[in-house]
Amino acid sequence: DAWEKIDNSSVLDGAGTGQTVALWSGSGTSNTLTDAPITVSGNNTTFAGNVSVIGSSKFIEVGSANTGTNFGFIGWNSASKYLFLGNSYNSAYNEDLVIDSSGNVGIGTAEPQGVLSVDSGVAKTSTTFTRIASFKSSEAYAAFPLELSIAQRGNATSGSQSIELQAGHYGLDFDANLVLQRDGGNVGIGTTSPDRTLDVRGN
Repeated sequence: DAWEKIDNSSVLDGAGTGQTVALWSGSGTSNTLTDAPITVSGNNTTFAGNVSVIGSSKFIEVGSANTGTNFGFIGWNSASKYLFLGNSYNSAYNEDLVIDSSGNVGIGTAEPQGVLSVDSGVAKTSTTFTRIASFKSSEAYAAFPLELSIAQRGNATSGSQSIELQAGHYGLDFDANLVLQRDGGNVGIGTTSPDRTLDVRGN
C-alpha cells in the first residue's frame, strides 16, 4: 500500500518496507516517500523498551556533529567480536577503549592480554618521559595535588629502557622514585639509570 499523510489530505507515492520508518525524501510540495533511518529532534527523548543496533560492525555516534572532531561513538567489531568506545579527536574513528569477548579491557589496544591492558602508543626507543597511568588526590591542578604515576622511559639501548613508579605533584615531571629496567632486572631508587641489581642514590 502507498504511504498516506497523517491528515489524509492526499496519498503519497512510494513503496515502504515492513518495520521501517518512512522518510519524506523531497522538500516543499514533493510527495515521495522512501525507507529511512530514524532521526529524533528535541531533548529528553525516551524509548519505552530496549534499543537495538543490529548489523555487521555498527556503532552509535554522540556529539554536536558527526564530522571532524565533534563526536564520540560506541560500537561493535563483528570480525574480532569486541565492544569499543572511541573519539574522533583526529577526525578519525579511534577505538580508544575495548572490551573483548572474554571481558578483558584494553585502553589504546584492541588486543588486551589480561584483565586490563594499557598501550601508551609510544615506541620503546623514544627517550620522552611518558605517563602510562596516574592516580592523584582531589585538589585542583593549581593546588599541586599529589600523584602516583606509572611511566615509561625509552632508549635506543634495550638495557636502558625502563618502567618508572613515581610519586610527586600532579602534572609535573620529576625524577623517578623507583625504576625497573627492561633487561637485567636492575632496580633503581633515586636514579633513572641503575647500573647494578639494586642502585640507591641520594641520602
